[in-house]
Amino acid sequence: MLAVKLLGYSRLLRKIAGSNSFDYSVAQATSKWIAESIQGATDFIALEDPVQGLRDAVSLSSGLGITEIWSTLSLQRPFCPSAAELRSLESAAYNIRSTLDVHGVFISCCINHLVLKL
Repeated sequence: MLAVKLLGYSRLLRKIAGSNSFDYSVAQATSKWIAESIQGATDFIALEDPVQGLRDAVSLSSGLGITEIWSTLSLQRPFCPSAAELRSLESAAYNIRSTLDVHGVFISCCINHLVLKL
């Protein structure tokens, strides 16, 4: 049963390794699942070091892709909006909230109407 589970994990790892963009979160989760699965399983002790290597490589604190991840998430320059931009943003947020309130009332009316029909 454990071998079947590990085979599934290996297929998942091959799939993400072959894709155009490497999914670090899937690799991280899969390596954790493999490590947990083989813990205490003497038949698969040879996998412990490779699994730990994979876990280290995809770790968010010291993994090989950490530079790419943080570079993608970081801004090249700080965003400093003007007062006019902040007022415009505040107005847009208010308008969205008002629109959502109208839709919420409409949806409530539709639900109430449906319940009365049932």
